[in-house]
Amino acid sequence: MDAINQTIITISDLFLEIAKLQSQEELLDKNVKIGQERLEKVEDQFAFGKVTGLDVLRAKTDLNQDRSALDNILVVKNNLKRDLNFLIGLEAEMKYRVSVSYQPPQPLSIDALKSEVVVNNPEIQLRNSGVQAANKWLF
Repeated sequence: MDAINQTIITISDLFLEIAKLQSQEELLDKNVKIGQERLEKVEDQFAFGKVTGLDVLRAKTDLNQDRSALDNILVVKNNLKRDLNFLIGLEAEMKYRVSVSYQPPQPLSIDALKSEVVVNNPEIQLRNSGVQAANKWLF
């Protein structure tokens, strides 16, 4: 049972890490677009003599840094997706986006929650089956 629980934890961790990287990817994608617009403006200003070549180089450097960071995020995200796909039995190169929007269920009463825990917890079920087997041998 411990291996199953560990696999579930690993899948959850991968899922949340992919969601975090997707968010970072969106931000970096916006930064790249802003950097491209900035570079175009600086190049236009350079053509009219308002800025120096150094300003153009700075804009290019900033844009390249953003592109590099975006590429790094994409590589890590794709590797994590491949790992997640392997664990959940999907094709390695399957394309999808994860979503972390969550609609919590209606709160349960304490008694209903306790009964759900007993019914759905594999460790408790295993212990109960051991107790039942022991009772059969005793009686």
